[in-house]
Amino acid sequence: MAKVLDALWVLLQEFTVVFGFLSVVYKVCKPLFEIASELILQLWSSQQRQKHNQHERRRLMRRLRKLQQETESYQSLIQQRMLHNPSLISYTSSHDENREDLPSRIGIDDPGAGDETLSSGVTTHSTSGTEIRDHNREIERHTSAFKHVSRRWER
Repeated sequence: MAKVLDALWVLLQEFTVVFGFLSVVYKVCKPLFEIASELILQLWSSQQRQKHNQHERRRLMRRLRKLQQETESYQSLIQQRMLHNPSLISYTSSHDENREDLPSRIGIDDPGAGDETLSSGVTTHSTSGTEIRDHNREIERHTSAFKHVSRRWER
């Protein structure tokens, strides 16, 4: 019976040593595990943000290209109208000339009342003052949208 009690006592001491060792390992590894899990979480969220930023960058670049194309088409339309009737061109003072970030604009006046239709080959263009002003407003709208996207892209 004494040998059994001695064996149980030795076994208890060995369990105490093993559990003590496991306790030390747990105390050392727990913060390391927490740090590792936090780093993994940060890495994952960083990758998600990067994917989102790439998607947003591609979306903004598509929008920028579309705005550039629209601006070019409006500019070519205005240039065509100016070429067909140069008497409509006059330099006007507008609020844009006072802004330093915009170049001076060429304004188009409606010298008479009513529409003047000009033929350019196959198609006929109407050059009423209101239509030209509407086109000028469209150009300004696209230009300001283009500048907004450009500034956002630069950031």
